[in-house]
Amino acid sequence: KQGNQPFQEFLREFEQKLLEAEGWDFSDAVRKGSLRSAVSRKIKEKMVAVEK
Repeated sequence: KQGNQPFQEFLREFEQKLLEAEGWDFSDAVRKGSLRSAVSRKIKEKMVAVEK
């Protein structure tokens, strides 16, 4: 979870953990879902949904 950590720092750590877990082979939907569930509520409230 992100907590009060700055997003850039959190994202670097998230990507490192994903790499260590060999998660780059996961689908985009799984990686995005994992990231979305880990970011702080404050950021979630600011997110904008975009349809592809």
